Amino acid sequence: MKFVNKGEKFFWDFLWLEGTGRNILELENRIKNSQRGLLINWDGLLNILDEITTINEFLLIGDYSKNNLRRYETDEEMRRACSYSIELVDSSYWLISSNVDYDFIDNLKNSFKGISSR
Repeated sequence: MKFVNKGEKFFWDFLWLEGTGRNILELENRIKNSQRGLLINWDGLLNILDEITTINEFLLIGDYSKNNLRRYETDEEMRRACSYSIELVDSSYWLISSNVDYDFIDNLKNSFKGISSR
């Protein structure tokens, strides 16, 4: 999450998480059984990420408004509405978008090989 600018200014919401780490099973169950996802602040997010050993699947959204943090009917709707959408699909590839932080996207492109943008 080092590429996110001013992450503390946003609300964050885990919509999906599957992986390994300390207390991860409890966290996965809380997220899966939640109606709107697991709302979390920046410090809490960083703490959770520190406890994760391996991520298999992951969906995290962030926005200035808590009202935009929810489960959406479509991924496209979610990406349009939320400032950040960060998803790992089947341990294979990431789908990352931001409609407010273009430096975030540029830093990712410049730091990793094989990144394409749409």
